[in-house]
Amino acid sequence: MDKPPASIGSERQIRWIEVLVVLVVAVGSNLYSIVASSIEPMDHRGFWLDAVGLAWQSLQVATVVAFIIWRSPEGWKGFGLPHFKFTRDIGIGFAVLVSGFIGSSVAMGIIAGLYYALRKNPYVDPVQYGLTEAHGWQLVVLLLVLLANSFAEEVALRAFLITRFEQLFGSARLAVAVSALLFASYHSYQGVFGFFGALAMALIYGKFFIRWRSVWMLVFAHTVSNLWAFAQTS
Repeated sequence: MDKPPASIGSERQIRWIEVLVVLVVAVGSNLYSIVASSIEPMDHRGFWLDAVGLAWQSLQVATVVAFIIWRSPEGWKGFGLPHFKFTRDIGIGFAVLVSGFIGSSVAMGIIAGLYYALRKNPYVDPVQYGLTEAHGWQLVVLLLVLLANSFAEEVALRAFLITRFEQLFGSARLAVAVSALLFASYHSYQGVFGFFGALAMALIYGKFFIRWRSVWMLVFAHTVSNLWAFAQTS
């Protein structure tokens, strides 16, 4: 039997409220960091201050999203959190990593060509995080912090939001596109390169999520990608 209109409306309102909560925590906090850094630069805050800050932010995001998923009728698997399968998730994770790297590189190459044609400089000075100062056993802490951050972002932006946007918009492609734009929005502090590179990567990650419905392969690819990015700036 179909649900009465009131129930359908209430369920839809609850889903929008859930989306709003996740957006405030997952996207809003990152956008706030961009605004705050424009007022007071984040340069040279030290390894431990950055590590604790990023770990705490990741915990906030993961806790809220996990709670919403836990109380949702779809369950963990319905949001792309099935049991971890090493061969599948790591194997396909490498494909996600390579595809995302190629996609973001092509996007940034196109942007560089356009800016070169316009005789403008698309580069911005990179933000120097304290995490880039990691050495010795601090590298283990760095790995764990980046893993936690990647998990929080993938669970929020891909697993939860793509699933919910599919239900609300009735379109997987639109769900991936909106999620990717949100992901790219808080990478805009990296300039036009960072925005379009993140957008291309997020679109590719989203397509893999739609195909396989597992967030673990995305977490693996995202963590390795972040490690590579920090290696380039350290």
